Amino acid sequence: MNPQNAGEPNLADEEHAQLTAAELAFARCVERLEQLIDRETDALKARAPIDFEDLNLRKTRALWEFSKMSQAMPARKSATIANRLRGLREKLSVNAALLDLHLRAMVEISGIMIRSIRMEESDGTYSGRPSANN
Repeated sequence: MNPQNAGEPNLADEEHAQLTAAELAFARCVERLEQLIDRETDALKARAPIDFEDLNLRKTRALWEFSKMSQAMPARKSATIANRLRGLREKLSVNAALLDLHLRAMVEISGIMIRSIRMEESDGTYSGRPSANN
């Protein structure tokens, strides 16, 4: 961490020297967003419990900040900013794939549970299987 900006992500000194103030602020914004995505991705990979409400609130704020700051950026971005955005895109792609995998698993599990409950509640009248009562 940069001691001058406690709590701020630390950009490498050579990157810092190349960036304008606006680019530096945008790069830090991208880093904060990457940290949130990394935290969620790591938790998904480890199958650790996630406070999705808190995480989604943080991501919403970070994405709002990213959206506002990206509008102020020039159309032609420096190589450093382009690389940062490429890295963010890659992290988002991995994160989206993991979220999709977990969502599909949840849908499958809930389907199994629904079928199990329906079978348990059914007396077999309208199904091909005989009921326990017959």
